Amino acid sequence: MKLADVLGEGFGGVTNYWITPQGKAVKTGGHEDYLADHGMSYGSAYEKGYIRVAVTDSNKVPSAEWGLKASPAARKTLGRFVKRTDEMYFDLVNVRNHKVDYIDSGLVNYKEYMRLR
Repeated sequence: MKLADVLGEGFGGVTNYWITPQGKAVKTGGHEDYLADHGMSYGSAYEKGYIRVAVTDSNKVPSAEWGLKASPAARKTLGRFVKRTDEMYFDLVNVRNHKVDYIDSGLVNYKEYMRLR
């Protein structure tokens, strides 16, 4: 993951979520735990339309990772996260043969996210 330093997983100070294809934000103890509980890998989750989100506890800026098949409902829910702070770190991925390839990444504000999605 390109934004591993931003997400800070395993170091505390981050609240993790998965946004389901139906647009429901599910707070998790860790991204891998959720995947294991639901019998998914990162690749299969992105292929099904899920979005991975981590929000730093200090400044509340979200970091998100999603695939080309992210559902409109999930993207709308992600927009609510972005709107709260007017910025977000992102990774856009493509899944090929169960392998996650990074297409784009960066920092965007809400207006840029609306064009990106």
